This record gives sequence, C-alpha cells and structure tokens, in this order.
Amino acid sequence: LISYMSFQKRVGSRFRSQLFFFSLLLLTLTRPAFGQYYFDYNPEIQAVYGQIMDLNLPAAALKLEPLPRDEPQNLARIHLQDYYDFFQVYASDQEAIYKTLKRNRNEHLSLLEKGPSDSPWLLYSQADVRLHWAFLKFQFGDYLSGFLDVKKAFQLLEENLRAYPDFAPNYKNLGILHVLIGTVPDQYQWGVRLLSGLEGSIAQGREELAKALQDERETTAFLQQESR
Repeated sequence: LISYMSFQKRVGSRFRSQLFFFSLLLLTLTRPAFGQYYFDYNPEIQAVYGQIMDLNLPAAALKLEPLPRDEPQNLARIHLQDYYDFFQVYASDQEAIYKTLKRNRNEHLSLLEKGPSDSPWLLYSQADVRLHWAFLKFQFGDYLSGFLDVKKAFQLLEENLRAYPDFAPNYKNLGILHVLIGTVPDQYQWGVRLLSGLEGSIAQGREELAKALQDERETTAFLQQESR
C-alpha cells in the first residue's frame, strides 16, 4: 500500500510538472515572442481611437499613457499615438506644437517599420503616418515636404493593395487621396502629378470610400469613421 501511494505521488508530481511545462509552451506559442513587434487593434485600442476621432483628447491621453507599459510591443499603440499627435496639432493650429510633435514622426515610422512583414498593417500604418504629417505640413506651409510624404504614402498604399486587395483600410486612404486630387483644378493637375505622382478623380475616390464602408470585419471596421 505504501509502495502504491509512493508510486501515485511520483506519477502525480510528474504529471503536474508536465502539465505546467505544456501550459508554458502553449502560452509562448499563442503570444508574440518577447521583443517581437506585432499589430493588435484590440477593443481597448479601438476605444481610444474613437475618443481621438471624437476629439476627446484629454480622455484619450489618459488611456494612451499606460499602453507603453501594458503593451510595449504592440505597434497599434504607435499608430494610435500618431493619430493623437495629428489632432493635437490640427486642432490647436499652433506652429510651436507642430514643430514639437513633428519630432515624433520619424520615431513612429522607425518603429512601425519593425512590424511583421506578413501583416497588412505594416505598410498601411506607415502610409497613414505620412498622410497625417503631409496634411499638417500643408497646414503650416511646408508644401514640398508634404507632397513628398503624399507620394511615399501613395506608393505604400498601392504596394499594400497589391499584396492585400481585400484589406479595406487601403481603400479608405486611397479614396481620400483621390477625392482630394480630383478637387484640384485641371490647370494645376500637372503640378500635382509632378510632385506626388498621384492621379485620380472624385468619382474614383468615392468608389474607394464606398468599398471601405462595406467592411464588416471587427478588426478593421472601426476605421470607417474616417470614410464617412
């Protein structure tokens, strides 16, 4: 009896050890490796995005503050931070804030470039950051640099569209760009093509925005707010 109890104890101990090891292995396989960057537009990220789009910047700032600690490798927070910077500058219309926050642009792009190569968010997020700062550069008279950002953003979006034709956010940004280009008078279209390499029409842009609005996927549909 004592021998059987001893055997039971050894087997139970070994089973618990193996179960613990298996649990750790499963946790490792289902979570990004330490130091590995990823994109996760989880409900918390989407909620902060909504606050930013509603221009509730103080509330968004409170939610953004713990993200570098809680989700340090999640590049969605970098993308979100750039939205926050954009609206801070745009809403204030103060050149001092523009010059201060413009320093974050290169840092954001550098981090986003480290994302997983098989994610449709990799190129899209970089294009989005470039568009944010292109619009702000136009706002403060830095036209040449702004057009260069538009050109690069367009190239990134076109490349992403070829790789991920069903990724609806591509159409959101391309639609916005084509609508804007379509509003430029014909006599100045050559200048836009020269500086940004971009061609398009309002009709084309509206069609692309309509595609973006048809997106029903939970992970991307939250961006429809920009297409309306």
